[in-house]
Amino acid sequence: MMRPCWDISSFDEHGKPVDIEVKSSVGKSINQLIMTRNEWEAAKKHISYYFIYLVAGVNEKGARHIEIVQDPYGLQLKGVIEINIASYQIML
Repeated sequence: MMRPCWDISSFDEHGKPVDIEVKSSVGKSINQLIMTRNEWEAAKKHISYYFIYLVAGVNEKGARHIEIVQDPYGLQLKGVIEINIASYQIML
């Protein structure tokens, strides 16, 4: 069985599926993150029902801040967020 390319499969208030990728940090905020190629391809495919939950200020008591980003692929197309290729895998 193939694993989904996101962390949580859920449903919105209308019963439609939503796919959630969670990124967390002990820092106070998250202004950049790393996504795998599979995560980005899922964002491109699932568009408006793909979400990234940014969970910041994580410690033993919980989290201080949660920000929800819907449709990161669409936001990239509109120029709201920027994508940079940060690494390459070299197969020998």
